[in-house]
This record gives sequence, structure tokens and C-alpha cells, in this order.
Amino acid sequence: MDQRVGLVGYGAMGSVFAELLAGAGRKPLVFDANAGALEQARAAGFETARSAAEIAERCDVIDLIVRTDDDVLAATTGPEGIAEGAGPGNTLIVMSTVSLRTTYAVAGAVASRGALAVDACPSERPGGVRAGNNVFLVGGDEAVVDRLRPHLLHMSRAVHYFGPLGAGNAAKLVKNLLVGAERLILHEALLIGQSAGLPYVRVLEMLRDTVEPPLVAEWETVFDPTGASPVPQTGSNVLGKDVPLAADLARSRGVDAPITFELARSALALVEAASRAPDGAGSGHR
Repeated sequence: MDQRVGLVGYGAMGSVFAELLAGAGRKPLVFDANAGALEQARAAGFETARSAAEIAERCDVIDLIVRTDDDVLAATTGPEGIAEGAGPGNTLIVMSTVSLRTTYAVAGAVASRGALAVDACPSERPGGVRAGNNVFLVGGDEAVVDRLRPHLLHMSRAVHYFGPLGAGNAAKLVKNLLVGAERLILHEALLIGQSAGLPYVRVLEMLRDTVEPPLVAEWETVFDPTGASPVPQTGSNVLGKDVPLAADLARSRGVDAPITFELARSALALVEAASRAPDGAGSGHR
């Protein structure tokens, strides 16, 4: 792929992408709305542009990696944004984790100028990207994604294609929902443990020593691998007995644990539904 690469967003993640692209012989032209970030890019040896529009005017592939929905919209549809300089020769890669509405809006803005767009969200934080662990979660026209694959592999170890525009962004939100949920429920679990006199540091050490590998590492044992239904096997103890018992402990100790209470309600509902299933679906022992 002999195309000029532009990078909009030289923050914590963008600077790592720039470094990896440079190491692969694809040194990008860089723009950031923050003057300090632009100075850092120049100090690192990167040529900088005066605006995101100039990036679009001078580059074929544009990697957009800024933090928020507002940042993405400003960089794309704002004054001197990417759409202002975009044309039929451009392909915009939206790498920011934002709402799908924003992804569609910026893709539509550049499409009106004849440019293409895909979304490709990184799976890792900057340190993980630099360490070579990143996977891009991608949505968009499959033929366009195939053309971009070599470029994306300069910054990742794999590219997971999920479907039309927005699918990569949705996949990243699903991944981060799981990450956030684990942190939140662990917080509630520690509060419940403390209410029963368990020092939370010792609980964390116990969990590290006893908790099974992540469910996703062996998901076929709990979820239907044929793709017929995402309903998990309920098991006979954890969902039907132990999760509700943990919720009862929290209530009895006056712990504010709304996620735990909702998990207990959902667990019992799943177990009840499984018990009514005519073929025994949803049973199991995990």
C-alpha cells in the first residue's frame, strides 16, 4: 500500500500509533488541536499539519484517534476539519471509541465529499499497543477493510472484522462493558466482604489464587457454540443459589450493592426460565 498516511490526534494513543507506523516505514503526517501535542510530535521527528483539513488534502489514509464524541466531531465536521479537505482519494479510519451516532455522522460527512470511512477501535490501552498486544475491532465495507488490513497490522497483531460501519465500534463498547462491569461488581464484592469482617486486600489475594480462568477463555462450555442463542447455561449452584445468597448477605449487612441485587434478580429469572425449557436447555453446572 503506497499511500500517504495522516494521523489526527497525537495523544497517549495516537503517539504510540505514530511511533509504530514510523517503525514500519509509514511515518505519518500529524495534526492535533492541542499546540503542546503538536510540539511533542515535531520533537519526535514527525512533520505536522496546520489543520485536520490539511491532513485530508495531503494524505490518502487518515487515522483519527481522539478521545470524546465532541473531539471526533470537531476534528471531522468542525471548521478546518477532515471533511473540509476530504475527497474521493481519502479513506478515514475512525479509531476513537464513541457513540455509533457519531461514527455514522462523521462517515456521512466525508462520504458527502466522496471519501470512504471505516471504524477500527483498538482493543488495548497505549502500553498494550506498544507491547504488541493490540487487536483492531473493525466495521465497514469488507473490501475497503481488506485494503486497509496491512496498514492496520502495522499497529496491531490482528484485525477482527465484524460487519458494516459501526460494528467495530459496537464490539469495542461490548468489550469495555465487560471490563467496567468486572471492576464495578468487584467493588461491591469487596464491600460485602468487608461487611462480614473480611479485609479487602486479603479477599483480592484469595480471588487471585482461587478464581477460575476468565469465562471467555472457555466460553464454549457455557454458551451455545452454534450461535443459536446467547443464553448461558445456568448451572445448579452459582446462579440459582450463591449469587442470591451474596445479595442476601449484602442486604443483611446494610451494604449498598445495587449491581449485586440486580444480578441476583437476573440469575433467578434465568434459572426459572431454564427450568421451564422443554429440552432442558440452560442447565449445566458452572
